[in-house]
Amino acid sequence: MDWQTARARSAVAALTNARRGLIALAIATPLFFWAVGRPEFWSLQIWAYQQADQAHFPNPGAIVFTGSSRFDSGRRCATI
Repeated sequence: MDWQTARARSAVAALTNARRGLIALAIATPLFFWAVGRPEFWSLQIWAYQQADQAHFPNPGAIVFTGSSRFDSGRRCATI
């Protein structure tokens, strides 16, 4: 096999792999959005928040951030 044939086969293999990846992405994306819309998807995270509230409930008058994962880690929020 000469280098041109090897290069052509390599290009075909790369295109085939890219095509497979796009097909997998086309299948996985709607499934992901379908799953995110179901309450069961969030049950583990909700349970974790409930456990955290039972262990350390916020003090009266405390500011509680909700609705954004950016505040989830609390690295940028100062405690008073």
